[in-house]
Amino acid sequence: KIVMEPSMTSGTGKEGGATFKRRVWTSAEENALVNALKDIVTEGWKTENGFRTGYAFQLEKKMKTYLPGCEIRADPHITSKMHVWKKTYASLANIKANKSGLGWNNVLKSFSCDDDKYQSLMK
Repeated sequence: KIVMEPSMTSGTGKEGGATFKRRVWTSAEENALVNALKDIVTEGWKTENGFRTGYAFQLEKKMKTYLPGCEIRADPHITSKMHVWKKTYASLANIKANKSGLGWNNVLKSFSCDDDKYQSLMK
């Protein structure tokens, strides 16, 4: 049996102070999304420069097999999460590509550098 962590939190809208629900993904949900992504890539949904139209709906279906009762929808949940992951990946890839002296620690899954390099990056 899978125990789901809370997945919603309140937030404040940008216009008029309206309150809305914002999804906070659990680690189980993120893992299911990663596994679903692997599945659709092996099934041919990945193209040269992205995914085929409808990929998010395929991910939604796959996630339901990994997490029965999952309430994550293609739009807005999956498309939003993919957008955030793409931005994060691009930022990290840019840091790694443009910063000599910066390494990757495969054990800790994090960037590594000496103290002087860290101080210069934080400026």
